[in-house]
Amino acid sequence: MSKRHLFVFDFDQTIIDLDSEFAMVEKYAPDLYKEYNGDLCVKDHWIEFNNYIYTRIVQNGYTYEDVIKFFHSLKLSPNMEELFDYIRKNKEKYEVIIITGNNEQVVNIVLSSHKIRDCFDHILCNKSIRDKKNIFKITSVNEKYEHCEVDRPFLCKSLFFEDFIKDKIDKYDKIFYAGDGTNDFCLSKKLGKNDVIFPRVNYSLYKILFEKDGKKEIKAEIIPWNNGKDICEYIKKY
Repeated sequence: MSKRHLFVFDFDQTIIDLDSEFAMVEKYAPDLYKEYNGDLCVKDHWIEFNNYIYTRIVQNGYTYEDVIKFFHSLKLSPNMEELFDYIRKNKEKYEVIIITGNNEQVVNIVLSSHKIRDCFDHILCNKSIRDKKNIFKITSVNEKYEHCEVDRPFLCKSLFFEDFIKDKIDKYDKIFYAGDGTNDFCLSKKLGKNDVIFPRVNYSLYKILFEKDGKKEIKAEIIPWNNGKDICEYIKKY
């Protein structure tokens, strides 16, 4: 049996079209922008800050159910349905995972709402619960992943990825990676010359690669994308 390809996806601004945390703040707690002078990318304790966001949402008069309803409303990036339809029809070729600093409840709700949960073999992300005060609460999947050297407040995807793949690297013929953000650059540097990175055009990862010469640190092939169809057409070659 031939080796499968490993397809790794980011979640926010990759599978879904926006950043779910920031969109939620705009909808339910816009006063936080004033409190933090318009910059919500705090430099430390991102999980604690996320939990503070959920607390403020409840203080603003919204409920746990409102938050869940919001998760159900999140839309996929353009033409992602076409990409996942192709992956589903050719699943024998792919093992598909998500690595994200978002939490399991958001990810599972979105994937189930769009009927694409079956496309994914593993979701590597933070945990979430409904606490006794009826507030959505995030907990770290593992403290060692909490801070990325490239993009400090966020989850270190390269450490997460290395732990996932360390006993499996020989299983895969090629690794595809689709992402958009600064901490996606951290993982991108770990990929080899046989692999492929899909940076979303005009987002942070793309700008690092093409406007700040970050591609000099990359061994993998780089294929920019605007929508899911761009990725789909490329992977059909393999």
